[in-house]
Amino acid sequence: MKIGISSTVLLAFTVLLLLTAGCGKGDEMKAVYSTNIKKLHQSYIMYMEENGFRGPKDEAEFKNFLKTNPTAIHLLKRIDVTSETVDDMFIGDRDGEPFVVRYGLTGVADHAVVLEAVGVDGMRLVALAEPLEVDEATYEDYLSGKIKPEREAGAGVGEIAE
Repeated sequence: MKIGISSTVLLAFTVLLLLTAGCGKGDEMKAVYSTNIKKLHQSYIMYMEENGFRGPKDEAEFKNFLKTNPTAIHLLKRIDVTSETVDDMFIGDRDGEPFVVRYGLTGVADHAVVLEAVGVDGMRLVALAEPLEVDEATYEDYLSGKIKPEREAGAGVGEIAE
C-alpha cells in the first residue's frame, strides 16, 4: 500500500523513531526537534521530498500540506505538532517573531529555508541541517541566495544532501 511518502523521508523518520523507541528514550526525538526553527526546517524538507524536491510556493500552501497531508500529520505528531499547533511552529523561540521562510526553493541540497526575522543581540539563526547563528551580512547572503546550499558529494536524484 502506497502512503504517499518518499523512501528517503520514510527512512529518515523511521531511523529517528527507532532511536527514540524503548529504553526510556521517548523524549530523544522531541529533544532533537525541540525548537520551532528545527521543526519548521524539517517540515519544509519533508514537503520538498513529497513534491519532487520543490518547496511550497507560499505559506498557505505549506500550512495546508502540514495540516491536511496524512503522512505529515502522523510524522509531526511524533514531535508534538498537531494541526492545531502548526501555526505556532512558524514563530521564533528566541525572538518571538514570525520566521522568514524562503518559499519556492528547488533541488536536493541543504537549503537555508527558515531564518529568524529579528534574532538576538545582532545575531540571527539560519536553519540548515543544523541551525547556524550568523551576523547581519551573512544573514543577508543566505536570505538573498548569495550563499548557495551545500550538496553532499555523490548526492543525486532521490537523495538528500545533509
